[in-house]
Amino acid sequence: SDRAIWEYARDHDFVIVTRDADFSEMSALYGQPPQVVWLRVRNTAKAPLLNLLCTQRESIEQVLLMDANYRDAAVRLEDCRRRQIEAEQSQELRDAWSEIARCKAAADWTCVQEQADRILTSLAPGDVGARNEYAVASLRQAEQVVNDEPETAFEMLQHVKDLEVDPLPEGFTTIYDRLNHYLTGAAAYARGEWQAAITSLTKVQDFRNSRALIYDGHVHLCQAALKAGDLQGAQQAVKDAQRIKPDGAEAQACATGITDATYDSHVHLCQVALQAGDLNGAQQAVKDAQRIKPD
Repeated sequence: SDRAIWEYARDHDFVIVTRDADFSEMSALYGQPPQVVWLRVRNTAKAPLLNLLCTQRESIEQVLLMDANYRDAAVRLEDCRRRQIEAEQSQELRDAWSEIARCKAAADWTCVQEQADRILTSLAPGDVGARNEYAVASLRQAEQVVNDEPETAFEMLQHVKDLEVDPLPEGFTTIYDRLNHYLTGAAAYARGEWQAAITSLTKVQDFRNSRALIYDGHVHLCQAALKAGDLQGAQQAVKDAQRIKPDGAEAQACATGITDATYDSHVHLCQVALQAGDLNGAQQAVKDAQRIKPD
């Protein structure tokens, strides 16, 4: 087969002389060795072909030699370029680490992060040390913006998690979890999912405006419970709100709503008992109503 001929010539340093264009295509596809002499002549007897090869032998050998020398030179040039690139990258890597040391001394964490990212992106993608420096720099930057820009801080830390840095810098998990709870709760609050918001934000009550959002969440739960006629649920929600802000006007308004709704329910029970001829039940209901609103 063509493949077997090709491999034999390659392994024994032979030149393939052929009228078959397939070998020329294989040479273009796989490269050399072996070298290929493609005879682009019409079908003729063997004798004329041998005569052609003999008369052109010197020219053919010169071309083959030039081609071999060219390939050797190309290989040497490519090796030289490779070593030059490696040397340049090594110098760039040393420069990047020097810059990291300088930036750390100045507590310039943005600079540290940029240089570590440069190493990981183009100079040494698997450098564990660069990953660790990137993680520490990201944590320090996150600490600086966490209160004003929690979303930005969380994105920085999430990128570190994506890099699978192990071990994570000390304090990383604490601030990451706090941001995660806060942002999850804030997102739930924005969607009107009050109980889910309260559950997440309660874990970080001392962070940013968490307590205000928790308070509002309880007020909303109270209002929703009132609309649904769930007085017990409303009472629990208003108690939770008042524990956070005892003098909160919104919670007080909801408490007043509970009082009015409870009074109305007793009045309604009195009316129903009267209609049913249940005087004892009516008297009890009116007493309960008057305890709430004596006048």
